Amino acid sequence: MHPLSHNQSNTTFASNESLRDYEWFYTVEREDAEALLLTQEEDGAYLVRESKRAGKSNPYTLTIFHNGRVFHLNIRKRPDGLFALGKEKTREKTFKTVSDLVSYHTSEPILLTTRGTPAGKTLCLKMTVNKRGKACWQIRTASNGSLDTNQSLSVEECIKAAIIFLITVAVIVLNALMIVVLHSKNYSRYLRDLPKILMTSLSLTDLAVGTLVTPISFLSVVNQCWPWNQTVCAIEALLISALFHESTLSLLCIAIDRYICIVHPLRYHNLMTKKDI
Repeated sequence: MHPLSHNQSNTTFASNESLRDYEWFYTVEREDAEALLLTQEEDGAYLVRESKRAGKSNPYTLTIFHNGRVFHLNIRKRPDGLFALGKEKTREKTFKTVSDLVSYHTSEPILLTTRGTPAGKTLCLKMTVNKRGKACWQIRTASNGSLDTNQSLSVEECIKAAIIFLITVAVIVLNALMIVVLHSKNYSRYLRDLPKILMTSLSLTDLAVGTLVTPISFLSVVNQCWPWNQTVCAIEALLISALFHESTLSLLCIAIDRYICIVHPLRYHNLMTKKDI
């Protein structure tokens, strides 16, 4: 449809279109919209979202990426029921629906400004996020908190998910069993205190990996995306790094302990004590 001109303002339209059916409409906060577009890194990548800060006269916001930056443009609903982009202008382009506005700017560039200074022009280009990816970004604000599971996994993704699941189960079961054995009365008497402490530390670290890291990877593969916000992503990255270094440190201590035990057996009890560890 073609945009409506300013001289049609005497006609009142009641826009009842459902924007949620469009692939470019996202129910996300401003910060999440910026994060999503920054992952695209494509000039013209855009989305339309509900505007919660601009008042009833600006019900939606067009968020668009250009030249390494994210711009937020208000979509105004005028008193005559028509929609327009940005601040009010003389003889501005008006549209019957938001979808008409978006469709128009896929072929007609938008003039972007920063504090009144021109920042370039860009078209609204298609986002490279699939249906499931969109659902993942909207899971935090969805009314039922569930993902659209109509899109099935490929054979490769099923195999990957199965492998991660089996690894997760094996890590949890085997390390839990190791901890039980290390501290059972029947077997603990054969181990000295220091090796027992080091092996318990290693098992606890690996158990944490199996309960906090690999399940998240499994869910990401099944959902074909990262279904949480940036804070959870940062926490997960911190956990992976911390547990990796803890596991490496435990292995290093075990290696040093065994080396001294073999090379200096007579001095082992003096060199390796709980206090040293």
